[in-house]
Amino acid sequence: MVPQMKENLVQLESFEEVMTLVAALTIAALTYKFFGNSFSSPVLASLLVGSLGAIGVAYLTWSELTLQDGVVTHRNRVRVQSFPLSYVDKVGVRTFWQGLPGQLFMFILHRPPAEINGYSARVGLFAWPSASGWADAVNLAVQKKKHRESKLND
Repeated sequence: MVPQMKENLVQLESFEEVMTLVAALTIAALTYKFFGNSFSSPVLASLLVGSLGAIGVAYLTWSELTLQDGVVTHRNRVRVQSFPLSYVDKVGVRTFWQGLPGQLFMFILHRPPAEINGYSARVGLFAWPSASGWADAVNLAVQKKKHRESKLND
């Protein structure tokens, strides 16, 4: 997959797929066990309630990584973290298997001017477009910015 690009916008969206699947199965099983006799079609009702639970978990675990106009932004339902592209030295991504599987991004930042040495963000295992494609697009933008700055200094 290739990152979605719109006028200096590179965007990655994700949610916790494994957590969503486990929640759907658990909620469906509990609905069937405790409320199975209350419905005329207990299997259909359990699947419906499990699907609603999965939608809720996907909504709560949704996150977005964006590169737009020289600013990298990580946004989820709890917080928003942004920093200028000029702070970024490199972005790495790897599969994260501790606990729930997913992708772990690590931003290596210049300090100073950045207040911290790095920033990490965790997204779901199957991220849209691809997590490595997004990291490659950001690293390419960092390299282009460094190349432009070195030409200006010469």
